[in-house]
Amino acid sequence: MGMQMKGRRGRKAVERQGMSMEELLELPISVDMLTAFRAVGIGRTSGYELVRTGQFPTRVLRLGNTYRVPREELLRLLGIDRRSREHTQDRPDVTKENTGTSEAMIRGSEEQGGAAR
Repeated sequence: MGMQMKGRRGRKAVERQGMSMEELLELPISVDMLTAFRAVGIGRTSGYELVRTGQFPTRVLRLGNTYRVPREELLRLLGIDRRSREHTQDRPDVTKENTGTSEAMIRGSEEQGGAAR
């Protein structure tokens, strides 16, 4: 997955990486928050801050003590629509590309009025 290093508190921290197109297309119908954060290329602290303030760029579903993000909304945020999914299935070279986004993309989505939910 990524390089591991010791954090300040002795916990292992995993280097943040985006997800490949192949990984994104294999996601279940809803994903946990850490997977959603990884898909959009943001860290845990920043991600949970966006959730806490209602600024995460997709709906966040609360199911008891668990938070989930619908896969389709996550793919839409990343610009992966039905046509691009069909297109990448025909091109294996495309599935290896990193499709992670950044906090700047999320902020841009917020400015366009589609983020806070």
